[in-house]
Amino acid sequence: MNKTKNIILIIAAFVVGIILTVSFYAFQQMPNVDAGKLLIEKITQGNVTVLSNFNSIGNLEGYVVQSTGTNPQQGIIYTDRQGQFIISGVIVDKNGNNINQMDFEKYVAPAAISNAYNTLSNTTWVEQGSPQAPHKAYIVIDPNCVYCNQLYKTLAPQIASGQLAVRWIPVGFLKSSSPGKVYAILSAQNPVQALQKNEQNFNQSIEEGGITPVKNPPQAIKDQFNKNMQFMVQNQITVTPVILYKNANGTPKSVMGLPDSGKLNNIINSMNSSY
Repeated sequence: MNKTKNIILIIAAFVVGIILTVSFYAFQQMPNVDAGKLLIEKITQGNVTVLSNFNSIGNLEGYVVQSTGTNPQQGIIYTDRQGQFIISGVIVDKNGNNINQMDFEKYVAPAAISNAYNTLSNTTWVEQGSPQAPHKAYIVIDPNCVYCNQLYKTLAPQIASGQLAVRWIPVGFLKSSSPGKVYAILSAQNPVQALQKNEQNFNQSIEEGGITPVKNPPQAIKDQFNKNMQFMVQNQITVTPVILYKNANGTPKSVMGLPDSGKLNNIINSMNSSY
């Protein structure tokens, strides 16, 4: 066998070795989906259903799960790829990114937002702004939410100028006085003025809205409040404010919490002119 042929055989063996090594490494890195799913079902004792899975960071496999109760909720759970450990909680990478939130927005939120829009007609809102406003949104608020108050005051100039219209959906869960204040707003002869009173007289130091709670409203008002709360629970709204809107393409979008001023301006500019 000549020298050239020996070199070719050596190179071929080296290439095959690389392929086998890469293939073995890839096999080792592939998630054991069945093991992860079985672990989740075991730990949660069948109280959640695994809907789908996806590759996450590091040695983690992500699973979209849904509770099996009367008001099913979706969320993200992680396991290691060997199905030995389960992680349910906040995961933050080295750059400070909230991996849970990013995965939720990618794998759960789109369907959740669409479902939320389909049930908005069941809610009662307080509408502010011109019907001809080029930008429109729904915003879920609690009358004792300090961040809602900040958002209300920040948006006031754009609402007054006719650039923005908002349908405020009041819910009450932050404090014991929250439901009574929602009753006061919804039962007022002029709900817009009642909402303004609550926000303009908001006590920042104790985080209390400025309207006097109503203890015993008419049943119709209680029903409106209960439907707003049901909307909140069914759509996994756990914080306020929550901004719901459609972008220029008509795709439903949502923002949880109070955005910073720069991001908020971009959000408003991306809203279309329909609810």
